[in-house]
Formats: sequence, C-alpha cells, structure tokens
Amino acid sequence: MSETRPMNPPPHKSIMHETLNHFRHVGLWDPQSGLIRGQSDRYSGLRPEAVKSNLLRGASSDLSEFIWPKDQWPSVPHDDFHFAKNLPTVDLSGLRAGDAELRFNAARLLAKTFSEWGFVQVKNHGVPAEVIERMQNQARRFFNLPLEQKEKGVATRSSKHEQFGYGVESGFYYAGKPWIDRFQCRWSPVCEIREPVEKVFSPSDAEEFSYSIEVYNSQLDKLATKILELCALGLDLPENTFTKPFKGTAGDCIARMNYYPPCPLSSLTLGLGAHTDPNLLTILSQCKVGGLQVRKNDTWISVEPKPDTLIINIGDTFEMDDSLA
Repeated sequence: MSETRPMNPPPHKSIMHETLNHFRHVGLWDPQSGLIRGQSDRYSGLRPEAVKSNLLRGASSDLSEFIWPKDQWPSVPHDDFHFAKNLPTVDLSGLRAGDAELRFNAARLLAKTFSEWGFVQVKNHGVPAEVIERMQNQARRFFNLPLEQKEKGVATRSSKHEQFGYGVESGFYYAGKPWIDRFQCRWSPVCEIREPVEKVFSPSDAEEFSYSIEVYNSQLDKLATKILELCALGLDLPENTFTKPFKGTAGDCIARMNYYPPCPLSSLTLGLGAHTDPNLLTILSQCKVGGLQVRKNDTWISVEPKPDTLIINIGDTFEMDDSLA
C-alpha cells in the first residue's frame, strides 16, 4: 500500500478537490520571496492569496508554528516528476465500449493496482473535461474572495454543519500546522452545500457555484460506483459486493476543496502531512500546479497533474489485513 500527502506548499497557489496510501501535499516556494530554510518574511511580505486565507488567523509573527520537524521537510520538490512515470494508470475506455473482455481486463488491472499501490490514476473515466474545469474555476473564485466574505461560510459550533463549511480543520494531527485553506460540505446522503454558500455569495453566484459542484459530484458518484463494481469483478466477487450496502445511493460522502496559497516557507512545511484516508474511496482532481505526493516503498513520488486524469485511492475502510485474507 502507498500513502499520500499534499506535499510542501507551492510558491504558486494550488487547488485540489476531493470527494472522499500515504498521501501528502507539498507547497511551492515563491522565488520572489527570497526565503531560504530557517527564514520567514513575516506577514508583511506574504502574497495576498495567503493573507486573505484564514490559515493565518491567530498565527505568530514569525509563522513558527508552520515549521515542521526537519525529518518531515519535503525531500522531493512538488514539480519533480522524475518518478511519476512509474505511477499506475488504468484506462477505463473499455467500459464505454461495452466490451466484456476489456471490462474484465480493466477490473483485473484495477484490483491488482489497488492491492499493490492503494492508488491509481484513471483516464477515459467518463467525467467531462468541462465539468472538471468549471468546478475548478468555481473553487478558485471562492478562495479568491476576501477573508471576511469567505468567513460568512464558517459553521458555528452549535450548527448541525459544525464540521463543514469554510476553514474547517483537516482532521489530522501533525507535528506542525498545515499550510492549507479549505471548504467542505456533506454531499450524500443529503447535499448540504447550498446553506453555507448562500451566506458567502449573492443568490446568482451561489447558484452557479453550487450547481457546478453538484454536477461534478454527481459524475463522481457514477464513477465511484463503476470503480467499486470493477474492484469486485477483479477479485472474482459478485459485481454488487461493494455497492449493495449503499442500496442505490452514494453512501456517506463529503465534497472538499483544498487550497494551498503561495508559501514563503515551502521547504519547511507541508500543505498536509503524510496520511491515509479513513474512508472507502477518495477521488481527487489536481489543478495544473500539482503538489500531491504518494509514498511507495519509503519513496515519495510527485504526482504530475494531467487534465484528463483523476486520482483514486482506497481508504482504510477498503483495505483488508493480509492476516484475514
């Protein structure tokens, strides 16, 4: 199994969208900042994208809480794709062709890849490129808003949406503070995106934002079902083995947008630390900046962003202990 992290935060802004293995997200270094390891430019020198995110709310003047232990500093740049060619990719075009043999071959390959990596890139996945592009544009639009505007979407502790909305914590506990800004909402069994969004945008803008996310996630629901069916088929199990418990629904799903502003400490911090996901599947779309890394056999590999590719990793819930096999 591999693990992932959004790596060291980029010097350029980076957006990732998940619908919920070791992964991490690495940030990017800003060449205009002139910073090197062990230095901070304090707030006065931060790019506007970082200042208007709530990750600096309550932070110290030297940003020291964002500096991680040296043994966790990124060892591979976010844009070093030397080993990216080794990352597994599965072509799902056979599913649309209706060819039973192609479908079975894809199922076998997918099951084998998940068993060895816990991670896969899929192409010809059926999610229209314009749907992905529209979602990413709306995500950029949200994170480019002034901080006071975005914070209207923060859920109060007494709200049923307490763990959702703008600026929620990552849910992971690390040795340093992650350099990340985010928005998340419950997608299924009941879509709850509109309530926080309507507090942030005007009615017409809220409709446009919500609609783009809803269409995107509806497409991912279909893809997730196909992936689960293929996994079962590839393991010589009945095709509905992993989908039957959901009784025709998408199950309990979260839509999450992660944003990594330009970072002056990118060699000293991470957007998210190394982690595995606790859920069943995560489907992720990277913007062109990238930043995602996966670890295989103690080696971190930067995942090269590809506009026609989605990233899927299996979570802890879907992983079987070898001793139970």
